[in-house]
Amino acid sequence: MKSLIETKFHEDIINDIFDPDTLMAYSGILKQQNDPRAEIIEIEIELQSDKPKDTKYLFAPKHQLVNEVIEKYYIWLQDNFGDMHIEWRCWFILDLEITSSDFDSVKKLLFSGELKFLRSLEIEYDENEQLPRWLEELTHIKELELSNNHLNAVPDFVRCLAQLTRLDLHSNEITNIPDWICELKHLTYINLDYNRLVQLPESIGKLLDLKTILVASNRLSHIPKSIAQLNLSHESDFSLNYISKLHETVNLRNIEIGPQKFRFIRPLMTLCYLVIVLVAAKVLYASTFYIRKPGIVPEGDDYSGPWIVAFIVYVTLVGKFTSRIISQFKYRKIEKLSYPTIITIIVIVMTLLLIFTDITFYKLILDYYQCEILNNECQVSSIKYRPYLLFIALMTYFPLCTIHLYHIVKSKHELKVSSILGLFYSFIALTTLPAFIMVLQFPSEFVSTIFMPMLAFWIYYISVGGVKDAISR
Repeated sequence: MKSLIETKFHEDIINDIFDPDTLMAYSGILKQQNDPRAEIIEIEIELQSDKPKDTKYLFAPKHQLVNEVIEKYYIWLQDNFGDMHIEWRCWFILDLEITSSDFDSVKKLLFSGELKFLRSLEIEYDENEQLPRWLEELTHIKELELSNNHLNAVPDFVRCLAQLTRLDLHSNEITNIPDWICELKHLTYINLDYNRLVQLPESIGKLLDLKTILVASNRLSHIPKSIAQLNLSHESDFSLNYISKLHETVNLRNIEIGPQKFRFIRPLMTLCYLVIVLVAAKVLYASTFYIRKPGIVPEGDDYSGPWIVAFIVYVTLVGKFTSRIISQFKYRKIEKLSYPTIITIIVIVMTLLLIFTDITFYKLILDYYQCEILNNECQVSSIKYRPYLLFIALMTYFPLCTIHLYHIVKSKHELKVSSILGLFYSFIALTTLPAFIMVLQFPSEFVSTIFMPMLAFWIYYISVGGVKDAISR
């Protein structure tokens, strides 16, 4: 009898059903356990009745009872209340949003029986950590959200959550859905938007209760025939993939695939950038051997303004081309190499390419820094206001990048990627900005001051764009 009442109470609170008879019956069970929530339930019944007593005489004892519940069951958890987002029903935990730092606290709640009425769980955790095995014990939850966690596969513990009706895995890095997904027979909603899916399993057609499937912005080339067995709603979304057409059996269900991406547009754009970089390299080669004239910068030497300008253009284009190459690896896995490792390798190769394209250029920049900052003998011509121009340009570039990326970077993974690229683009900024100062021939300090921030803005645009290409989904 006790288990039947508890089951009915569980069903009612997760479905937002207010049944006074069930509540009173469960209140009686709680009274036998000296649980102060029994009186809270009775007060809730009175407040919901047609003719409640004066509410001011009900809220005071309810507040006191709530304090008793916290002191009895959750006193050790009080320090975590600020981090954990909890929705209560009769002071039982119904919905929970947690981060990896809350795992120990949630484990205590689970094994103390305080999560027996948990309806939904949302987890945000560090991708370098393992999801705890005890999550398999939450077999009764109905809704699970694991979005924005950089998952590359559906966690194994999800297989144990047989009562799930909603599964949200959007904005991860998942490439395939396991065949065991069909074991979650009660699923009505699954969100897989913004992942790296290349296919859906045929077994997904066995989820006969499934009404909504969201797989927008993935890399699907086809939809399994078995989806024709599902009675999907119009909310389902297959757009922004590479699906050319639906199988005729799928069309029978009037499923629309929506607008799709062109399969070769991203590689084609990268190829276009490569052509532009090669053209810039050719111009640099021409300026090195045919345009360079003696006596411009520094005086009496064989460096020329046009040569340095050509190199600045080449360097910034290589910076943009680097981000395009990196973006190609967001949806391609290389065995035993993580995405940050791949980015690091590409950045190192591109940095060495820039340095060895013409090492004389970087020696000139190093001489400039030694002259202006370390006060060594100047090997380049110096005008008194130029160090201030460099300071203005750098103060334009670095704060802008920091402020912009602060709102883009949302996780430790993205912070790692943006830090690696940040070092690369900082290298570009610290070499191109002083190089531009050295070729300024404007008689007016005002005109010079205008042009320097403009170049800083251009490099800032390339830097932020490169990081966005690398971390966007």
